[in-house]
Amino acid sequence: MAGIATRLIAAQVRRRPADAILVALLSCIEALPALLSGLLLARALDRGFLADRPFLGVALLSGQLVTLAAAAAAMRASSAPMARLIEPLRDELATRMVTVLLATAVRGPAVAPGAAAARLDTQVEPVRLLCNALLRGLRPVLFRLAAALLGLAALDAGVAAAVLVPVGAAAVVFRLMVRRVADAHGADLDTAEALATAVETTVDGIRDIHACGARGRAGRLLNSAISTARAAALRHARLTALRTLVPLIAVHLPIIGLLFTAPWLIASGRLSASELAGVVAVLVTGVAPAVRATVGTVGTWGVELRVVSARLADLGADLPAPPSSRDHTPTSTDVAAINVSYRHSRRAAPIITDLTMRLPADAHLAIVGESGTGKSTLAAIIAGLTPPDTGAVTVGGQPVRGSSSCGNVVLLVPQHPYVLRGSLRTNLTYLAPRATDADVDAAIDALGAGHLRQRLGGFDAQVQVDRISHSDKQTICLVRAYLSDAAVIILDEATAYLDAAAAARAETAFRQRHGTLIVVAHHVSSALRADVVLLLQDGDSYLGTVREVARHSARFAEVLRYWSASPETQWAEGTGLGDAPAHV
Repeated sequence: MAGIATRLIAAQVRRRPADAILVALLSCIEALPALLSGLLLARALDRGFLADRPFLGVALLSGQLVTLAAAAAAMRASSAPMARLIEPLRDELATRMVTVLLATAVRGPAVAPGAAAARLDTQVEPVRLLCNALLRGLRPVLFRLAAALLGLAALDAGVAAAVLVPVGAAAVVFRLMVRRVADAHGADLDTAEALATAVETTVDGIRDIHACGARGRAGRLLNSAISTARAAALRHARLTALRTLVPLIAVHLPIIGLLFTAPWLIASGRLSASELAGVVAVLVTGVAPAVRATVGTVGTWGVELRVVSARLADLGADLPAPPSSRDHTPTSTDVAAINVSYRHSRRAAPIITDLTMRLPADAHLAIVGESGTGKSTLAAIIAGLTPPDTGAVTVGGQPVRGSSSCGNVVLLVPQHPYVLRGSLRTNLTYLAPRATDADVDAAIDALGAGHLRQRLGGFDAQVQVDRISHSDKQTICLVRAYLSDAAVIILDEATAYLDAAAAARAETAFRQRHGTLIVVAHHVSSALRADVVLLLQDGDSYLGTVREVARHSARFAEVLRYWSASPETQWAEGTGLGDAPAHV
């Protein structure tokens, strides 16, 4: 059962040694009936009933009731410390899996993100429940088995040693069997998933199958998947059925051996008839139930835990080591996209085709185009959040995907802001934890966001996420980005909820800030403020100044004609531009 869950259980025991010791002590009390049952029975027979002292015999047998009452009380008392040991496993597992998912997404997933998220959702809680079942079910069973063997030793050490041999042999057989059953169970799950995928693929493509006359081939593929799944399920069932051999070896063989040797044991004085009855009682009422419970618990829950924890471990099995920041930190903030293409699915038309562009450090780019032309998709590709189908994006010559250092250089601010529950200071300095109040004040002044602090009640005020406006949320995200160390800022319609004046001031502040600025343009004015414009149109792209793009695209030029005259568009005077605002 080695794996994530086993290591986490051990870690919990190390963190809470007092609870672990308390559980162990209570488990010893729970095991008292198995320890004393045979001894009390033998003494009740020898010194009580067979010695014509029935009241003493009854009194000795009543001692078993006392041990059972003590065991029940100990079982009840163990619930609280057991909960303190088990319940934190869910948080531990969830934290580990979220960390692995994030690392996987940043470095390039070995497991599809959807499948990884599904494992997080559907397997973390089962692992916690499996650990719970193992600790609550297996723990007392193992203590009872140990107590039963000690009880045998109290009756006769030689008999106890003789019983240990088949019990040990059964333990070895069972350990080997558990590994094979776990492997078979894992193969059973894998083939079941493969069969489900084959069925889903066939159903999705049923029209194409009929159109191409490929029904025979599709049927053969499905039959092959069904046969493989059937064979794996049968192998798993056969190996599971072999568990019945373990109680046979551990319990039934010793009992049969005792029955055959009983005349010699009694005649030689090794055991009295009463002690022999006590030994058989311990084997039947102590060892046998403990062995069966161990086989059932480990053979079911243990196998499930081994398989599930191994699958969870697969999420992070092949993650590459983080690159050294000394080797991979970009020395410049120039941005290059080389032969970048992207489509949302294999059957969809490409929205970005063979895009190549180079931006020098500290450049200001505006990405324009109609809705659905891929502006936000391109922003996500440049930020390293979405891998292109072909081509690559680099910052300072380093790829943005697969390099953890570029994650500290490129920052994407989306249209829909994310605000944290906490103080205003926590929200503003989340990406710059060492920022002082003076730094925050300077950022707020640069962005013209002084109203934010007054309206929300100061830096220490708690942000009511559900009560503040979208414009305030966007302003918080803009200040957060401004304070960060990122040298490439991407504003993906990040000023959409601000008025025109506030949006202009925010873009101007980021333009004057160090580094490269990329804006997914919401208004024509954003394009007019940029050094260079990238137009996405009909799957194609064109890079140039506003004038060059207007000459290249009649549609873009038409938008400009309806843009209202303003000081920042004086270059267009005399060209017949109208006065109606427009979006790009």
